[in-house]
Amino acid sequence: MKRRTMVVTAAAIALAAPSTALANGAVRVLHASPNAPAVDVWVNGAKAVSQLRAGAITGYLSLPAGRYGYAIRVAGAPRSAHPVAAGAFRLRDGHAFTIAATGFVEHLRVRAIRDVTQRPFGVARIRVIHLSPDAPKVDVVLKGGGKVVSALAFPRTSGYLTVPAGRYTFYVRPAGASKPNVIVVRARLVAGNDYTAWALGSLAGGKGVLSLRGVATLDKLPRSFDRTQVRVLHAVPDAPPVDVYLGTKKAISGLAFGDAAPATGAYLRLPSGPVTVSLRPAGAAPTSAPVLSKTLTLPAQATLTVAAAGELMGSGPLAIGFVPFADNVSPLAKGKARATVVHLSPGTPAVDVFAGTAKIVSGLAFPNAAAALTVPAGAYSFSVGIAPATSGSIPVPAATLKPGTATTVYAIGLAGGSPALRFKALQVAVP
Repeated sequence: MKRRTMVVTAAAIALAAPSTALANGAVRVLHASPNAPAVDVWVNGAKAVSQLRAGAITGYLSLPAGRYGYAIRVAGAPRSAHPVAAGAFRLRDGHAFTIAATGFVEHLRVRAIRDVTQRPFGVARIRVIHLSPDAPKVDVVLKGGGKVVSALAFPRTSGYLTVPAGRYTFYVRPAGASKPNVIVVRARLVAGNDYTAWALGSLAGGKGVLSLRGVATLDKLPRSFDRTQVRVLHAVPDAPPVDVYLGTKKAISGLAFGDAAPATGAYLRLPSGPVTVSLRPAGAAPTSAPVLSKTLTLPAQATLTVAAAGELMGSGPLAIGFVPFADNVSPLAKGKARATVVHLSPGTPAVDVFAGTAKIVSGLAFPNAAAALTVPAGAYSFSVGIAPATSGSIPVPAATLKPGTATTVYAIGLAGGSPALRFKALQVAVP
């Protein structure tokens, strides 16, 4: 085989981060040359990938930001052997690439494909990449959903299709044709993940040549890329306005009782994993003793409202603490809305919740959330009563549940005390 030099797209070489950067990027390797033998991949003189066969893809390798030299050699060849391809790439922190050997070995070209690094919330995404060198332009048709990609040519990449979690079948056909299906790709897509459907191999085939096929991969990045959507609700009736710290950094200033931050419809995006959340009286020195501090574990790709609940002077189950609630941001059917009720009024007994005269929640106790309800969008009148109740004696301000939104109504304050019991509604749009 001839020695080739790696060709990297402009997006891959427009990198400015110094090699001393502490954050990491991610790289994986795809062998997409139908008639090339298995290869080893060397990075900075050390073997990083062994025995990679045509059609195979590695997991992501986490690398510090910087410049790297690489060489691709026939599997088992010593470091001193001439590489099939060699070159260099520069990696920025927070970026990810798939390094793909493409085309027939006689015209081998190595490409850097930019991978998305901000995963979705509540939905899944999938793209199509055409890497079959002798296949024509193709259309991609979603079973039951029509054409989703048109006239995709080698070696192009489609945009991402955003879909609810579920099982999907994709048909790949010559562009403009209604049949035949040259490739069928079946995939189970999980919310919060990105996927790639690859068209690999040779249409003509032949001895020792990878035949045309479709492969769907989960584009699973290293854990350092995981994120969690978070908002914070101040629901402690006897606490002053507070500053919210994440670790040693102030993230929210002057959050008053009954308020949430960020504002309705927004979330902070934080690295997933353990984080210490602390509350200090607004304006207090960062070194002062917190009113409340706790290390929480943020699940990857979850959407949470973290409520400071209870009472400063409370004890036992009414003592101040953080209560995280998972917010359901999965897609809704056309014309539908989602509603959830949360009991955060310390000292108030369990309640029943009514929509008009219909009881929709029974025995909701502090500090818990009811199951989310999916209902037709529109205006609703809610009320609550001390359980067991036959009707609601405490009215809730009228709520307009807009199509394609999730609304959470929090009961906060004190029944018969000050500040008085009231209701806080937070509404967000969902895909």
